[in-house]
Amino acid sequence: MGWLSFLKQSSASVPTPSIGKVAIFADSTSGEPSYMGDDGIPHSLVGTGGGGVTSLNTRTGAIALVPGTNLAIIESPTGTFTFNASGGGGSVTLPYKNFVDDYGADPTFTSDCGAAWDAYVADVEANGSIALLAQGHFKFSRALQNTGAENAQMPLPNLNYVGDAPATVYIFGGLAPPCPTVSVIGSEPDYAPGTTIFESTLASGSGSMMAAGTPGSFSNICVGLKNVIFRTVANPTISAVNLENAACAFIDSGVVIDTGEISVSSVTYPTTATSYGLKLPGNNNGANTFLGTVDVVGFYNGYSFGEHSIGLNVKAWACVNAAAFLPATHASTFLRFMPVHCNNGIVAPATGAHVLNIQQYNTEHAVSGSFTAVYDVNDSANTLHGDLHYRTVDAGIGGSDNFFVNGARNFDYRPLVKPRVRSVTSTSDTALITDADTVIKCTNAGSTTVTIPPDSSVPWKVGTKLTWVRGSSAGTLTVAGGAGVTVVVPDNADARKQGSTIQAVCTDVDEWYLVGDYS
Repeated sequence: MGWLSFLKQSSASVPTPSIGKVAIFADSTSGEPSYMGDDGIPHSLVGTGGGGVTSLNTRTGAIALVPGTNLAIIESPTGTFTFNASGGGGSVTLPYKNFVDDYGADPTFTSDCGAAWDAYVADVEANGSIALLAQGHFKFSRALQNTGAENAQMPLPNLNYVGDAPATVYIFGGLAPPCPTVSVIGSEPDYAPGTTIFESTLASGSGSMMAAGTPGSFSNICVGLKNVIFRTVANPTISAVNLENAACAFIDSGVVIDTGEISVSSVTYPTTATSYGLKLPGNNNGANTFLGTVDVVGFYNGYSFGEHSIGLNVKAWACVNAAAFLPATHASTFLRFMPVHCNNGIVAPATGAHVLNIQQYNTEHAVSGSFTAVYDVNDSANTLHGDLHYRTVDAGIGGSDNFFVNGARNFDYRPLVKPRVRSVTSTSDTALITDADTVIKCTNAGSTTVTIPPDSSVPWKVGTKLTWVRGSSAGTLTVAGGAGVTVVVPDNADARKQGSTIQAVCTDVDEWYLVGDYS
């Protein structure tokens, strides 16, 4: 069934489209053009809006409209097509072309598709935006092509940000996303037959599989991807998709970037620090970087994010660094970001700042092997600002309070599942990073000493509050500082009696002030 879409129109010529999409298809019984209504029932197009559609070529997508019909096709996965404007206003050719039919790409992973890609890029540079409809398994075995800015097997149109008209490259890989079952347990089958894959067989070189080159700082190219897989060799030396010099990027649902494996346990540990799965536009771009459901598997760096990055369901599997965040003026936000078996989750910029909000940071730690967790947030320069809420799962164990942080003094991180009270029954206890904004209840009948460890052990943020309550009528409760920690208190740092509460507030590195009911 070949799907098309149309927008309702309101005049006899070809006006600007105004209302949403409806699917058109050739009826399986009569072959007549029909559309699926919101009621879930197929309806004939004949007679719709004053005459309807008189013919539909299901391969090319060409349709003819009777004068007075207020329908116009605007989208199709079958190739470039033409419609006759209502009222005899002429014909319009829409910018959709097929990678196989129009550019000669081999969909069987037999011949190199570099020449077909070059033909597509030349078409965009000459004629403007063209959506590429690609269904098959496409091989890229040729050497990196020197574009003057980024070596790539699939260089994107090189348009100067100032002077050249903007253009859009949109790769649509099929009607359904690949929906991989990425596994951390064992072997998984590859993608379903018919899935669209762009695969590089290049095992050496410095550059990218696909890249936006530019003669200046940014190319005036916008890139969209949907339902497509980009694949490199294991432990790649090149990056896969490099859009850091694109004006904007729209990475829709069903995009997977892998290194030949979707079973994490079989991924070859990546060793080339310059290799990225997906690099997004950097600073001063078109303020339009969007990611839907995207998976990156097996790269040294999963993602590189500049400013204006917005993500819905973004995942990194078996990477050294799940995501590197660049210095940015504007903020980034994610509904869900999920690092799975990555050494480091978030890597902050060494200089500048990046303001970041992640509503759900859902991570799974490897507890052994090459991908054992090191840091969930690696921010030694304290350049991250903003916050995240995390949920940690330790592989083979289950939910965990573990969350490993380096620096991040200006960044707030809180667990989604958080105990409101932690009980201490021993005579000594050391405060934990997860104790922030909870109550620590000390119930030993003897003397209990609680220690605030130094910043070298726990990266406390300025403003952190630790609260203890004396839960026993006997004994004492004393707050002390660890090595190099100054605890400022007007009197003794002892809770006065049962029910007394003491709170410590971090006012600087290794400096805490006590407030509360102490003696």
